[in-house]
This record gives sequence, C-alpha cells and structure tokens, in this order.
Amino acid sequence: MGAHSLCIIPSVPSSEQSLLLAGRHTQIPQEVLDDYINELSQVFTPEAYNLFTNNCNNFSNELATFLTGQPIPVGKFAPIAAQQ
Repeated sequence: MGAHSLCIIPSVPSSEQSLLLAGRHTQIPQEVLDDYINELSQVFTPEAYNLFTNNCNNFSNELATFLTGQPIPVGKFAPIAAQQ
C-alpha cells in the first residue's frame, strides 16, 4: 500500500505529454512527477495514516496542487473534517 504512479497521456493536438486532472492540464515532466510521488510516499505511509489529516484524499490533494497549482475543490463536509 502507498503511492502509485500515474499515467501520462498525450495531449491533443500536439505530441507533448500532459496529464489531465479534473479538467486541468500540466506540463510537468514524467521524471519530476515520479520524484514528487516518491517524496509523497515517504509522508503517506500506512504507519502515518490518519483518518482526517493523512489519508488518500490528502495525498490526492497534495498531488493535484503540485500538478495544477490548485487544490481539489472541497465539498460541504470539509469544515467538519478540519475541526477534528
């Protein structure tokens, strides 16, 4: 269990590589992405798991912010989790 790599898909119409994430694009090279995921895998370990502060949603938000410069939009339950 832990961080897994992501697929890079070709952007259209150019031949450059890009990643589509919730309608956003990034031009971060695969090697940089791999290095960042490796760094995150040191933080998001089974031993460090916390239901509110260190879980798969937090990992996804960190990665989305790195890739797009914007966090994942949160729903109405986010303030409840932040109080924990």
